[in-house]
This record gives sequence, C-alpha cells and structure tokens, in this order.
Amino acid sequence: MLIHNDWTVAEPKVDLYMPRLVLTSYGGLPRGMTKREFYCGVSRPRNPGLAMVFSCLGLTGQRGRGVPTIVRKYGKKAFKIHEDHIDVIIPVNPEFWNRPTLREIFIGELETEIMVWIFMLAPMALIVLVGAVLLLLLEILLKTLF
Repeated sequence: MLIHNDWTVAEPKVDLYMPRLVLTSYGGLPRGMTKREFYCGVSRPRNPGLAMVFSCLGLTGQRGRGVPTIVRKYGKKAFKIHEDHIDVIIPVNPEFWNRPTLREIFIGELETEIMVWIFMLAPMALIVLVGAVLLLLLEILLKTLF
C-alpha cells in the first residue's frame, strides 16, 4: 500500500468499519496498467525506490503477490478501482467485534481483584470496627464509674 500510493495526492488511508477493513491507496492504477494485469499481479510500483528499500529490509514479500492473494481469498469484489484511488475492502470476522478489549480485560481482572480483597478484608475490618466500638463503650463506662 505504501509502495503503490501516489503521495502527491494524499497519504494512504486505513478505515475500520463493522464488519470490514477499508484500505485506500491513492493514484488509481499505474499509467498503462489494465485491470487484467492488476488482478494477475503485474508488479509496477508507483515508488520503485521505496519498493527497493522495503524489499532490502525484508518488509515486502514477493513482488506481484499481494493482489492475487487477496483475489484468491476474497475475490475481485474486494477491490474498488477508481480513477484516482483504489479501495481494498477486507471483511472482518464478526467474532473480532465480540472480543473484549484489553481495557475491558484489565478492568474485569481489576474488579475481580478488588472483590477478592474486599472479601478478605471485610471480616478483619468488621473485627476492627467492633473492637473500636467496644473500646469506646469501655471508655464511656469507665468515665461514668470513676
């Protein structure tokens, strides 16, 4: 996506909607490329220098494999080819939306931990409270007697 984007138009965009991920790469098809060539995986990076750097760093797979892989998995309908941009629409498994977030997991664990402490400390707190009340009553009793 970064290699194929026309950076003079806009930065590539990633949007997550329920239940799909939409990747937008600006610039449309490279000049002279047909849709057939695109779907077959003809590699014509818009930014060849960036492609070479990514390849040297091991950040890209084989050239020309991305589109055919997406077509095999999701079909050509995953691509919306416009004159000035290409949208790639990847369905997101509905179970993804039902997973608790890290925040929910942490808060759930925190609530459980707090409840454990309350149940452990409640009897001790009750004993301390009863002891304080008894000491107060004893002090009042001693003051009235003496």
